[in-house]
Amino acid sequence: MTPLEQAVEDYLSSFRLLQDLGDYFVVNVSSPNTPGLRSLQAVEQLGPILAALQQENQAGKPLLVKISPDLEWAAIAAILELAQFHQLAGIIATNTTIQRPVLKTRTIQATGNPAAQEPGV
Repeated sequence: MTPLEQAVEDYLSSFRLLQDLGDYFVVNVSSPNTPGLRSLQAVEQLGPILAALQQENQAGKPLLVKISPDLEWAAIAAILELAQFHQLAGIIATNTTIQRPVLKTRTIQATGNPAAQEPGV
């Protein structure tokens, strides 16, 4: 797993390898199954990733960002501003939630863990 401080280079190297193969690209910073990944949704983390990708994106492939459904409205607004500034093609809303306030299942039978402590699937 890539340390979060190396996220810009990791996304950029992946884009460089794949840019001729894809019709569009999604920056997924919202997976609940990847420890710490959701912290990359913060403007100070996401901005440099988007800037690096768009600078490399000489072919003008559509670039989207996938966000968490658990974000506060202020965080969503900040991501929208970034999306406009970096001329993203769109936003994929949403990935898997980690909030389960009305879930009737209390324990996951396969793991024995409380449902609220399970990562997204």
